[in-house]
Amino acid sequence: MEIWKGIGRLALFGATAALTASCALISTKIKDLTVRSIRTVNFRDVPQVEWMAEGPSPSLEISRIDFVTSVDLWETARRHEYTVAFTVSPCVEKGSSPGAIGYYDGVFWEKQRITSFQPRTIDYLAALKGGTVTYQVYVRIPAQATPGTFCLQLSGGTMGGATISSNAVPLNP
Repeated sequence: MEIWKGIGRLALFGATAALTASCALISTKIKDLTVRSIRTVNFRDVPQVEWMAEGPSPSLEISRIDFVTSVDLWETARRHEYTVAFTVSPCVEKGSSPGAIGYYDGVFWEKQRITSFQPRTIDYLAALKGGTVTYQVYVRIPAQATPGTFCLQLSGGTMGGATISSNAVPLNP
């Protein structure tokens, strides 16, 4: 009887270790996120971002943040079935939990949302061959924000617990 208990404990320990190791192996940490530009756009002029309320999209000034990374976000999302999202929140010390400010939809390349279930387009692949790809996110940054008040960070993952995250980059609106 004691032998079976020992085998059961060993099997449970092995399964837990394997699950922990597999989750750690499929998590992606992007360390080179860089903001290229921030500009004001009108929500009505950004058809790729869905308006979730009833009626037409409002005339609303929002910020378009262009950023780059050496990581092919579209291929990474497809390969690991990630939902790629982002957070714009107050820049705080590591370990704090800041509150995010309002954002619109997800991460885009041109007018296409980066998803795990759509294949990369011919235009996107051509852009990759040409060098660094510039991605976009849309958010409403408060008008009174001073440079460096808010940070952009990629986030997301899978329902199975795998994650994608990036370094936090201060914004200078």
